Amino acid sequence: MSNNICNIIQIEIRSKNFTLEHIASQMGSTRSSIYKMIRNPNISAVNLHKLSQILGYNFFNHFYIDSNHPTTDQWHEERRQNRHLNRELKKITEQYQTLQQANEFLTSQLSQLSKANITPQPPEPPTE
Repeated sequence: MSNNICNIIQIEIRSKNFTLEHIASQMGSTRSSIYKMIRNPNISAVNLHKLSQILGYNFFNHFYIDSNHPTTDQWHEERRQNRHLNRELKKITEQYQTLQQANEFLTSQLSQLSKANITPQPPEPPTE
C-alpha cells in the first residue's frame, strides 16, 4: 500500500501540473526535500495532510476501505476510465469543430449564391 501512495502522490502532482518547487514553497521546504518526501513509502501523516491540502486531494482515502470511498484499485480503474473518456471527448470536440468549419463554409457559399441570384438545385436522387 505504501508504495502505491507514493505513486498516487506523483500522479496527482502531474495531473495538477504542479512543480516540486511550487509544492516546496507551499510547504516551506526545498525541492530536494519534497522529491525525497514523495518517494518515501513512510511519509508522515503531517506531510501527507499538507500535500492533501495543496493538491486538493485526500490521500488518506487510500488507507482504509469504506463503501463511500474507492479502494486503490478502484481509484486506478476510475483514472483509466477518465483518461479514456477524455480522449474520446477530445476526438468528439475535434469532429465538432470540423463540422462547424464546414457549416460556416457552406453558409458563406450559400450567401454568395444568394447574392448572385443563383438558386442551388437539390441533388438528383440516386437511381437503382
